[in-house]
Amino acid sequence: MLSIGAGLPGGPDALAGQWKIAEETAAKHGKKMDRKKWRLVVNVHVADDDEEALRHVKKAERHETVTYFEETLGRPPGRMDDPLTEGVKMGTTLVGSADTVVRGIENLQRMSGGGFGGLLFRAHEWATREQTLRSYELFARYVMPRFQGSLETIRGSNDWARGNRKTIFGPNVEAIRRAFTDAGREAPRRVQAAHVWSPRGVKAASNVGAPM
Repeated sequence: MLSIGAGLPGGPDALAGQWKIAEETAAKHGKKMDRKKWRLVVNVHVADDDEEALRHVKKAERHETVTYFEETLGRPPGRMDDPLTEGVKMGTTLVGSADTVVRGIENLQRMSGGGFGGLLFRAHEWATREQTLRSYELFARYVMPRFQGSLETIRGSNDWARGNRKTIFGPNVEAIRRAFTDAGREAPRRVQAAHVWSPRGVKAASNVGAPM
């Protein structure tokens, strides 16, 4: 199933209803719909931040709206003064930083009432070739992994290290302090000021071995 209107005003609001119609129609003919095969078509452009992304596409987006949709197809002029910005706010246009685009896709998932299988970019040519290629790169590096599960192990490892850093890194400080002591040298201040972990809690490295 291909939803080419997902990126139009009102498109996301209609997704769940469209899927319901598809399921009901398929059931009448002894078929079953599969959300993994559902594709949404949207306008996407990714840049390092939201303001830069809007600057890249604003002029050409407006040119397309006027010369193609209004003057060529005869669509009545839009009622919005800034349809691009409004489209970003409504979630029909995914233009912005990687985080902004991620939030936009997550919103589409919620609006779909159960998720979809893939996202297709409309080749809008709103930005230069170099900016468009950079957009594809940012999408591939920072957006796609959020939805493909490839960050789960990395995030899990980072969360584990954060939660166990006292027991992991505390002994290192004590080992460094003892190395200086065994060599008959005074440990640098940064080592003395560091903290180590003991079963009785955190204490300054310079106090290790001192009576508690």
